[in-house]
Amino acid sequence: DGGRHGWAEFVSRAGCETIEEVTRFYQRQGAYLAVLYALEATDFHAENLIAAGEHPMLIDLEALFHPRFSTDYAVENAYGALGYSALRGGLLPARYWFDENNPGLDMSGMGMRRHR
Repeated sequence: DGGRHGWAEFVSRAGCETIEEVTRFYQRQGAYLAVLYALEATDFHAENLIAAGEHPMLIDLEALFHPRFSTDYAVENAYGALGYSALRGGLLPARYWFDENNPGLDMSGMGMRRHR
């Protein structure tokens, strides 16, 4: 904290060089998943995660501490199961906007494929 300003750092994306680094990357992702679930996080999709070698870097941390509340009982029932699961954080793979003619889109932090 700089008083009237905050602190930020640029993070470059990088791949893993060894299988051990890949293993540690996913172990860290699993730890993040548990922490994000405990902190009521949302919105950790692919654009809010940078793979910096064996270190997954979470960005946009304003997505932490999102309370659950609803005044619509039907909506609460419909989204209740997913809203109280680890899927809520957006880190785990999940398809959206799909039907029998469209495979949908996965924007999750761990599942989104790079578009070319």
